[in-house]
Parts: sequence; C-alpha cells; structure tokens
Amino acid sequence: MTKMKRPGQNPFHRSRGARGYTIVEALVAGVLLMIGISAAATMSLTMVTQEEISERTSRAMNYLESAARLYEFGMPDDEIEGLLPDEPVVTDLNVIEGVEAVAGVGNMTYADVTVTFQPTSATTAWSAGTWTNGDSSVTRSHTVRVFRASQYMTP
Repeated sequence: MTKMKRPGQNPFHRSRGARGYTIVEALVAGVLLMIGISAAATMSLTMVTQEEISERTSRAMNYLESAARLYEFGMPDDEIEGLLPDEPVVTDLNVIEGVEAVAGVGNMTYADVTVTFQPTSATTAWSAGTWTNGDSSVTRSHTVRVFRASQYMTP
C-alpha cells in the first residue's frame, strides 16, 4: 500500500528514495576545491616568474646580437658599448679580439662578444620553504664568436 501525498504536506520532507549530500561529502568536495585553487595559484606564480626570466633573457640576447653586428661591420670594439642604448638587465659587455686561421682563407680577425645579465630582479631565492622568484645577484653570460665582414666580403 502506498501513501498518498496530502495537500499541505511539508515540501522539504524527503521520501526514502531521495538522497542529498552529507556534511562529509561537502567537506571533502571543499577540500579538493581548495587544493585545486592553491595548485593553480602556485602554477600562476611560476609562470609569471618564467615569463619575466624569458623576457629579460630575450632583451640581453638582443643586446648581444646588436653588439655582434656592430663588430662584424667594422665598428671598433671600444666604441660598441657607447653606441648601444642603456639596457638595465645587462651588467657587462666584453669584446675580446683574436685571430684565427681559416683553411682556404687565411688569418681572420674575430671577437668573442660576451654579455652578462641578470635574469631576474627578485630580492630573495628561498624563504620558509617557498621559492620566491630567484635571486637578483645571480647572473648569466652568453658568448658569440664574430668575424669581421670586411675580411670576407668583396666590394
């Protein structure tokens, strides 16, 4: 025998077949949601940091490329740094000349152009077990070998 629903019966009363979420299920779902949000926040900090390092490295490599081209086209090495605009990420630019014997060509003047730069502007590297963006005292260097164009180009 089935019970008939009476008018005026409490609409929030559940029958035996209806189920809701228990407090334990709601707490577990909340904890999982918070773990996901904290992981996304941590990943966001890492992505922003990597983007900054990539941008600063790109600026330093552009500076290096400009210095190398100026040397290649005959600019005196002691005038190159003065001609380039100031670049805040670059801490040092070195141009070291040498001579290299090239088979079939002879001796060619070259320069090893080195740029030293700071990949991050952060103030601390590790604090209370959390990575906080690196250390601004860290530097990186890149070097390219450049031959003078005037020695192998014909007018």
